[in-house]
This record gives sequence, C-alpha cells and structure tokens, in this order.
Amino acid sequence: MNIYNEEEAVRSVRYQMNHHRNAYLEKMADLHKVIISLSGVMLSIMGTFFVGKEVNVDQSYWLILLILPFLLLSVLFGIAALHGRSEIHQKIVLEISVAVKKSSSFHEANEKLKNETTELGGLYKYVGDLAIFTFCVSLITLTIYAMLKV
Repeated sequence: MNIYNEEEAVRSVRYQMNHHRNAYLEKMADLHKVIISLSGVMLSIMGTFFVGKEVNVDQSYWLILLILPFLLLSVLFGIAALHGRSEIHQKIVLEISVAVKKSSSFHEANEKLKNETTELGGLYKYVGDLAIFTFCVSLITLTIYAMLKV
C-alpha cells in the first residue's frame, strides 16, 4: 500500500515538473518570436529613416552604429534559440526510438527514459539570453538616441 502511494507521488511530481517545464519552454519560444519580430520591424523603420538621406555625423551618430548590429544580433540569436528548442524535441524522439529498438517492450523503454533529461546543449543554452540582452541594449540605445535628437 505504501509503495503504491509513493509511486503515485513520483508520477504526480514528474507530471507537474514536465507540465511546468513545457510551459516555460513554450513561453520562452514565444518571447524569442516577439524579439525577432520587433527587431525586424525596428531594422526596417531605421532603414526607412536613414536610407537616401544625408548623414549628419554628430555626437549621437555613434548610437546608430551601435543600434544596428545589436538589432541584427538579436534577430540571429532569436532564430538560433528557436532552432535549439526544436532540437530538444528531435533529440527526445531519437532517444525514444533508440530505447524502443534496444528494449524488448515499451515498458522497458519507458523505464530507461524516465531518468533521462534532455537539455539544450552547447551554445543553445546561451543564445536565448543573448537575444534578450542584445534586444534590450538596442532598445535602450534607441531610446537614448531619440532623447538626444528631441
């Protein structure tokens, strides 16, 4: 009787952890999509304002030179972060198929996979944070530029 309750508790905790982890990953992916969209729009707007106009090199010109690379980097890092999130799912599918092939039953494969966790590897761990950081730097720099121009 006691073992059954413990197994139920373990199942419940794992379910809650997976549920919240999946919700977190979904929200972070949504955030990265928003960052990519906003950065793209900001790049387009800046291109519209500065293409074909005579460039006045003044004290605030260096801010423009700082904004553009950070916007481009935020787009690239955001795309890399979304790609990394999709890699997690591909890795899980591959692990499941390998475990099923090596095991004689789905029950054994399930037992092998219970204790494994799949995390973002390599640079994918950091590109999402870099996308947020570079977007914030470009937004702050754009705000400073606008305040200097008013």
